[in-house]
Amino acid sequence: MRYWYFLFEGKLENETEYKSFFSSVMLPVENDQEPINALIQALSEYDAKLIDIEDSFEFVEDEYDLEDSDNKVWFDWIAKVKVDNSAIFTPWQRFN
Repeated sequence: MRYWYFLFEGKLENETEYKSFFSSVMLPVENDQEPINALIQALSEYDAKLIDIEDSFEFVEDEYDLEDSDNKVWFDWIAKVKVDNSAIFTPWQRFN
């Protein structure tokens, strides 16, 4: 299992107002799965589709210093993803 971060723009399929949104997500990705496909699948659970990716990277825990307080948010986020074994989105910033 790998963990990927995406900052992206999406669109809600069944909304008429404020259907576009910006968000970020940390999600689990199976070793044989393409990260973008994991994102598309996670969005489909909300009847949303991907419009654009602003940033993305694989979060490799060993590359971050656990003792650095600036990294606490990343480790907390990953811990939630591991417990739920599902994508954890930040609040969606919706717009027309």
